[in-house]
Amino acid sequence: PATDSRLLHMWDAHASLLRRWQKQRYNKKLRRRIQALSEEIERHSTYLARQQWGQLCSGLNGQLGNKKTWHLLRHLLDPDDSKTAARHRLKRLVHQHPGSDEDLLIELADKYINQAHQPATPLPPYEGKPNPTLDADITEAEVYAAILKLRTTSAPGPDGVSNKTIRNLDARSVTALTEYFNDCWHAGNIPEEWKHAKIVFIPKPGKKADLSNLRPISLTSCLGKLFEHVVLARLETLAEEQDLFPPTMLGFRAHLSTQDALVQIYHDLLKDPVRAGTRAMLGIDLRKAFDNVTHEAIAQHLASTNPGERIYNYVCSFLQGRTVELSLIDSNATKRLALSNKGTPQGAVLSPFLFNLVMSQLPQLLDCIPNIRHTLYADDVTVWTTTGSDGQIEEALQRAVDTVAGYVACAGLECSVEKSELLLLRPPDYRKVKHPPLPTITLRMAGSEIPIVQHMRVLGLHVQAGRGNTVALERLAVTVTQTARLLGRISARKHGMKEKELLQLLNAFVTTRITYALPYLRLLQAEKEKVDRLIRTVHKIALGLSRTTSTMHLLSLGIHNTIDELIEAHRTAQIERLRGSKTGRWILQRIGIPSSPSGQDLISLPPLLRQRFIVQPLPKNMLAGIHDGRRSARARNLHNTYGTNTKVAHVDAASYPTPKQAFAINVSSKRTPVDIEPTTRCAGSIRTQDPTEAEEAAIALAAMAGFETIISDSKSAIIRFARGTVSPTTARILRPLPRAARNASGDTTASSTDDDDPRLIQLIWVPAHAGNPGNEAAHRQARGLVCRAVGQTSDHDIEATEALITFHDITQYYKLSRQTRPPPHPELNKAQQITWRRLQTNSFPSPYIYRHIYPALFTSTCTLCKTQTATLDHIIWGCSKDPPPPNLLGQSPSSEAWERILTTTSLDTQLRAIKRADEVATRHGLTALAT
Repeated sequence: PATDSRLLHMWDAHASLLRRWQKQRYNKKLRRRIQALSEEIERHSTYLARQQWGQLCSGLNGQLGNKKTWHLLRHLLDPDDSKTAARHRLKRLVHQHPGSDEDLLIELADKYINQAHQPATPLPPYEGKPNPTLDADITEAEVYAAILKLRTTSAPGPDGVSNKTIRNLDARSVTALTEYFNDCWHAGNIPEEWKHAKIVFIPKPGKKADLSNLRPISLTSCLGKLFEHVVLARLETLAEEQDLFPPTMLGFRAHLSTQDALVQIYHDLLKDPVRAGTRAMLGIDLRKAFDNVTHEAIAQHLASTNPGERIYNYVCSFLQGRTVELSLIDSNATKRLALSNKGTPQGAVLSPFLFNLVMSQLPQLLDCIPNIRHTLYADDVTVWTTTGSDGQIEEALQRAVDTVAGYVACAGLECSVEKSELLLLRPPDYRKVKHPPLPTITLRMAGSEIPIVQHMRVLGLHVQAGRGNTVALERLAVTVTQTARLLGRISARKHGMKEKELLQLLNAFVTTRITYALPYLRLLQAEKEKVDRLIRTVHKIALGLSRTTSTMHLLSLGIHNTIDELIEAHRTAQIERLRGSKTGRWILQRIGIPSSPSGQDLISLPPLLRQRFIVQPLPKNMLAGIHDGRRSARARNLHNTYGTNTKVAHVDAASYPTPKQAFAINVSSKRTPVDIEPTTRCAGSIRTQDPTEAEEAAIALAAMAGFETIISDSKSAIIRFARGTVSPTTARILRPLPRAARNASGDTTASSTDDDDPRLIQLIWVPAHAGNPGNEAAHRQARGLVCRAVGQTSDHDIEATEALITFHDITQYYKLSRQTRPPPHPELNKAQQITWRRLQTNSFPSPYIYRHIYPALFTSTCTLCKTQTATLDHIIWGCSKDPPPPNLLGQSPSSEAWERILTTTSLDTQLRAIKRADEVATRHGLTALAT
């Protein structure tokens, strides 16, 4: 950028005065001029720095999709946790080491690397049953599927080949790569380059820079990790078919997360207050589990699953003969080492799966202990109990400790007594005399006593022994304070990031923190109110509003959710996600929630049948009554695209108005392209309590009728098809689909067991009652079937409303339902946006308010008319001496007219209102004090 001309001129003048002062050192007037000019240069430099920072922050608008923007924001949020700060700490640590770089590498290798001091013992050969399916040659389709999973931001390995390069390979290169994969697959050996890793060290965040607080990061070949993705996909299929992993193992599994363990802990321990008896939770830590698990244990557990000889040989070659190269920052010193025969490769794609495989039989042993419940997430073992006396609890937990310690010892692991913790949840002690003390529970591990703590952190959830949640709320308050400080740095009165981007930051830094753990704590009403205050505070800062802004006015903007709304949305979305997997449905059943509203367990579609359903992406922001314009536009677009296609079916379901829950389902389509509207092609009835199940059945009926495109207004039903889990009724309807498709095509030679059906079925969502003729006809015909069957008129409303099941839809519904004040127009600048929001929330400065803050400068009486109180309404439109312009409020200004102005979305009207507010603020002397 060009140098500021005024600053350059002042520096030239300063240099000239210094040259004169060299010849006139006793000229006091000249010294005063130099001092005054230096102060002016400092003031102007500060102004330029602020201006440059403001331009940088303003340039971040619309750039939240750029990773550099997030790097800057995270650095501002916590400067000590940035990559630059980590590099500086690491450099300082290296330079402070008393020995040479080679000595430092040797010390790091002894501390962090499992070195091979003798030749590794070869793993036993495969003796299990053959598995032709998993041992089949690798196909290009598998390689392409694995390529799509690669993250382009991952660092390359020692060979320099990056994931971005692999993602850009052409078809011939992918074919050649697949052939090379098959050569390695047949030989059972992996190239040495793919088993070599470069290790770099980074300081652990939040800890003192020390050799004991470093974290090794392995950079391995991206081509080798691509091969691992292919093999992992086959192993995951094997695990799903054989149910290798119990439902209590949640780590590194598809469609599962840490929150699925937290919801079980919440249901058993925290949901209801402790009024009698003792509840106990035990966290068992495994010391360096991933680094110490033996290769023999991995090979033994893998062979027991009968994966096939090729997969077994691949994993054995993957584990053995690995080498690493250690390096230091700003140093040419390196050290190459061979790894021992224990530990899963750090950073490898297969490592989490192999570790889960070793731990997969531990849950079965823990299930044999009465009154014990548990979850396993990688190397974190959490055990709890809620029943029995203190003696029974101690006995059960001690058995669990001995079981875990004995099991992991067979795999070369050991439990860490220092990091294991016991938390006791007891009822309040109402005794006046606290003597003698209550009996305690003592657990021992490896001869040492497990410490009893008053606060435990379980997978990010902070649980306290008492009734409160002070630890979790204090950490949340720290996060909100840091975020508020960040907003103050990147947003100012006249420059910086605008409202839209700031709200996205709040969602990323605050809302996600709230919804991770708070839904699994028993929050008191006072604690919920505290969280709501934190949410309101940070949103006021983002909008440039004062701290005293009315809560009612802030809610009318529709920009944030309350804690109750966030918890409801999060729990609903989690339940819906859990219904999509077998393990998730087991978790729901265990905590007493049905896997579907009808009470029937959902079942998975066969893979070949599931692949035939192609689900188009479901659009967001399509709430009825809120986004009616978007819904109508989508309905028109779908009609223009599919309105004359005879292979398109519209489906709908209508409820019978009878005490017994039942639905009529209808499938309609046009017989010829010139038909005015679709007619019923097939129909039926289904007895169920779940409207989604009825909509599913309608889609299945249309698929059986041979339609290639099916349009439904039920998002829930389409989502179930996308996940591949449907109700048993729908599965029974779809069972003869392959045979029906062959009959429709005239193929009579295929055998009854042939499932090769090339026909794909496309599912599309259409907004209900948005003007789509096909959907309206299907709905009308379904209602006609219902009313004809029960002998009632067709104007009886029997439609079931579409449930909101996603986090986004639920939170948007609550926010937009109470929104009465629209957002500022996108073309408004930052200062205009803040003024508009202050006008909407009645927090724009006025003499009546400022006289409480600056009593010596302002009075509550209007300085123009000298009679009325100078409230915001008065100075904007009520003062007879300063009436608003006619093009703003007309000839008769009133509060109703001003309210209509505040609810407009017109850019011209918003600009006129903002201009009026700025003029009034200038007349009353408010501009200089406005912030």
